[in-house]
Amino acid sequence: MNSNICKNTSIIADHVSKERLMRNLSLLCGYHRIQASPGFRAAADFCCDLLKQGHIQGEILSYPAMETSVYGGYPGFQAWKCQEAWCDLVYPAQYRLADFSGNSMSLIQRSIACDHRDQPLDVVLLDRGSQESDYADVDFQGKVAFVRKMYKPGDVRWLWENRGAVGIITDHINENPGRSRYDLLDCMTYTAFTWEPGRPKIFGFVLSPREGDILAAHCRAAAAEGRCAQITCYSDGALYDGTLDVVSAYLPGKTPKEIVLTAHLCHPRYSANDNASGVVAALEAMRVIAKLVEEEKLAPLKYGIRMLLVPEFTGTYAYLDALGKQRGQMLAGINLDMVGGAQTTGYGPVILSDLPRSIPSFVVDLGALILRQLDQEMPSMGGNFRYSMINTLVGKFSGGSDHVVYADPFVGVPMPMLGQWPDRNYHTSGDVVSVIDPAVLHRSTSLAASYVYALATLGAEDIPVINDMAISRMVADLAELRANGGEGRQAALQENRELERIRFCEKSCLDYARFLPGDPAITPAIEKEQARIRGAAASLIGEINEADASSLFPAQGRYLCNPRRLFDLPLQHGKLGMMLQNDADREALAQCDAKWGVALGFYIKHFMCCYADGTRTLAEIARLVSVEADNVDIDALYDYMELLCRFGYMELAQ
Repeated sequence: MNSNICKNTSIIADHVSKERLMRNLSLLCGYHRIQASPGFRAAADFCCDLLKQGHIQGEILSYPAMETSVYGGYPGFQAWKCQEAWCDLVYPAQYRLADFSGNSMSLIQRSIACDHRDQPLDVVLLDRGSQESDYADVDFQGKVAFVRKMYKPGDVRWLWENRGAVGIITDHINENPGRSRYDLLDCMTYTAFTWEPGRPKIFGFVLSPREGDILAAHCRAAAAEGRCAQITCYSDGALYDGTLDVVSAYLPGKTPKEIVLTAHLCHPRYSANDNASGVVAALEAMRVIAKLVEEEKLAPLKYGIRMLLVPEFTGTYAYLDALGKQRGQMLAGINLDMVGGAQTTGYGPVILSDLPRSIPSFVVDLGALILRQLDQEMPSMGGNFRYSMINTLVGKFSGGSDHVVYADPFVGVPMPMLGQWPDRNYHTSGDVVSVIDPAVLHRSTSLAASYVYALATLGAEDIPVINDMAISRMVADLAELRANGGEGRQAALQENRELERIRFCEKSCLDYARFLPGDPAITPAIEKEQARIRGAAASLIGEINEADASSLFPAQGRYLCNPRRLFDLPLQHGKLGMMLQNDADREALAQCDAKWGVALGFYIKHFMCCYADGTRTLAEIARLVSVEADNVDIDALYDYMELLCRFGYMELAQ
């Protein structure tokens, strides 16, 4: 790759400091960084101090954190603090079960205060399941429930809202193909309560699987004697009206337009890869770029670079909501979320995730180009090629972090995520400094810094080399699709995906015009690159029958309606029930989800709303959603669309 992008990437990578990254990460991990808490604010102040050391001015932007707060359609919450919390088993054995001062994940975050030091509480073991109907004959009033099969506290809300439980204990570990409960015997899950206004609140403690197995045995031993196990406990946890804080820093360019570099600052004490790694990478990227530009080792910035360290999702929603129409100043960005885990200890590849097809842009191709440059670090034994010492890849679009908000077409900021998956220690107390690999963290930081700098200095001469990567990636995707062909509807799905992959690549070229406005050569340059794309696609797969793709979801009857969303920042569909005003609406939503299951999963709901601009029929939307999601059922989309219209989030265009 013979280009300025190549040269600048090498310069930046040479100046990224592993020592500084690890030192800052170790210090940051000492802060208990729960959203809207004193620990988060202290961590934000620490980040501002680090910026100041790099001669960069940082500031803390604050937004209300109250029970009634709403951030651009995203439900808010009160601030929370806790200094002391513990739980002791007193029968049939006596020992300390959980201690917040020893491990901050031993408390379910956002627990309310409790004082049962002198009056022991009965513990009821839930070992039949997690549904209320499984325990119709069990008395929970004034007791603590030991929940062994819970992922989110909200899954067993019935315990305290309907049955009078005053607290819960959990030893749950979220299992996936990358880890089992018994891979993390001595780890505690990071979990938190999500409180809805006016509804009952309780406290909760967290045990490791090993501790949970022991407590379960004690519960069964007590039951054999006709009794319940008993605990004493105490917590000074308190909810209060406070602030939600966001760290902002800016490297100015020649124009007001800006590139966004973001990472979430929240999560409990320790929480190294998730996401102290992303935060220190962002801070180091800003420091290196500022220094190299000042020393004239890199050219001045054409566009500014904005760094945002946020409470995950809530901070992004609050910031973008407050920004309003000024969001148009943002050209593109990158989100750093888990970027330093040692791949020898259960951490997967460093993944640059693709954009959703609804927001075409060249930015991921640029990232892939830089990633390839950074990966060429070790010569082969024969010296005829170079390869990477770190496992990296460009993956498909994945949700779960702040880039989803930006990369919504109604927000219009193309933003991939750089992250790692799988992560054996994800959201557990095993996510500590020792799992971080300085080399992986250095690679991620170098990519992020090189990416935002390349976007902030993009020139017309960069277009062909970026489009070389775009064509290469498109051809590989088309070859994979063609290899997975089938018959009937499966063949139509394949052709639909091939068609939209080519269209995405062509449309992505148009995004160069946003970065190079007023350049008379930009239009012919784009047309030239689009012709290269069409030629490469045709040479591989020939003509695509567009009629076959359109037949997937016939445009007839009620599917001819044109839904139009009435919200600019994307809905968090999993929290939609919290924003509804009455029980009838919440029940209707729950029934719809229960009826359709995977046909109304997160991605399907999200993608549908991305395309609901009032110009497309529901049939066309269903076809486009099926490009990126499986199990698309147009009747499920219709039912969910009707609900969103009922709730005031969508309407049918005339």
